Order: sequence, then structure tokens, then C-alpha cells
Amino acid sequence: MGVAPLITMKMQLLIKMIYHRLADVLDFCLVVSEITSPERRPHILIGVCFTWSTSIWVLTLMSYYIRDWSYLYIAMSAPCILFGVLSIWWVQLSDCFLSYSHA
Repeated sequence: MGVAPLITMKMQLLIKMIYHRLADVLDFCLVVSEITSPERRPHILIGVCFTWSTSIWVLTLMSYYIRDWSYLYIAMSAPCILFGVLSIWWVQLSDCFLSYSHA
């Protein structure tokens, strides 16, 4: 097995990863556009696209300064984990959960 098949396999994997990420963003945009009213739809979709493009820009800067992929992964995951832990106090509990928790 030479170098050329390995490079093409890596390129195919990269193309699949990019395609799936773009498909996820497109699916999210479609769901957001379906649940918003027509007069607010352009503003909401501009906000979604702006935040996605800003996050790609920030990821590029982070990957420039953090060269090791494991530290980069930790740095990318830390805000999500922090938000998840802090959202316990922000999210209102449902009536169904409250009724089961007191039984």
C-alpha cells in the first residue's frame, strides 16, 4: 500500500466530515426557518449563519494557538460543559418531572 491511497482515504474522510457538518447546519437552518414567523425569519437565519461562521473563525484561531488536538478538544468542549452545568438552574422543571420526583 503506497502513500497515494492513504492520502486519498484521508481526503475522502475529510470530505465526508465536512459534508456531514454542513448537512447538520443546513438541517438546523431548515428547522429554525420552519418554526419562526415569516416576518422574523430573515433576522433569525442571519443570526444563525453569523454565529456559525463566527464559531468557525474562532475555531481557526484556537487551532492556530493550541497545536495539540487533545488540548484543542478540551478547549472547545469546556464552554459547552460549563453552559450545561449552569443551565441546570436556568431551565424550568416540567410538571411531569416534579410529580415523579416527589412520589
